[in-house]
Amino acid sequence: MATTKTDKTATLSGNKILVLETLAKAKDGMTRAQLSKATEIQKGWAKLLGAVTLGEPAEGTLEGDGYVKSAEVEGVRGLVYTITAKGKKALADAQDVAKAEGK
Repeated sequence: MATTKTDKTATLSGNKILVLETLAKAKDGMTRAQLSKATEIQKGWAKLLGAVTLGEPAEGTLEGDGYVKSAEVEGVRGLVYTITAKGKKALADAQDVAKAEGK
């Protein structure tokens, strides 16, 4: 799995890239359950997205680094995550690096 350094604070791992790719395709965002099903990632969501019960998401997580944002949506159980402009740029950068590496 490629790991891509996109700025001074955040490194994108293969799973983070997969989550960003999945959210980039989602029209209205996705819950963790939907992301889990779409990506087949079963564990480690707090480290990927940020822990929802601990207040501010930790730096090094997709939400803590500003690549995704979460919101409560009426009628939806759980938070809905969407990719931000910063997340789209980080994803494009990671895809450029992967192409350059021939992956």
